[in-house]
Amino acid sequence: MKGKKTGGRIAGTANKKTREIADKCASEGLTPLEVLLREMRYLADEVEKARRAFAAKKSKVDMGALVAMITELREVAGKAAPYVHPKLQTTTLQGTGKDGEIVTGINIRVIPARKDG
Repeated sequence: MKGKKTGGRIAGTANKKTREIADKCASEGLTPLEVLLREMRYLADEVEKARRAFAAKKSKVDMGALVAMITELREVAGKAAPYVHPKLQTTTLQGTGKDGEIVTGINIRVIPARKDG
């Protein structure tokens, strides 16, 4: 008879080998996120240089190369984003109103913190 699972490793937690590899990379100062961010910054600088040159008409810019750099920049940024920005989740609320009717899809407004003083 199977019961409710208790204890054990939480899903998504790194095992010993994965943790060792991650710790070694971090101690060497080069994590996958750092590589992605370096590449993203480099590509962003190159794209900006090419855009400025194109706008100033100082040199001929290969538009195909510029589009390829922008595409690569977007790909790298997309790979780095989950490590830097939290993922938003959709939440559906359901409850009862004053008259007992079922209410769903309530919009919640975020109120900024009050500044005292």
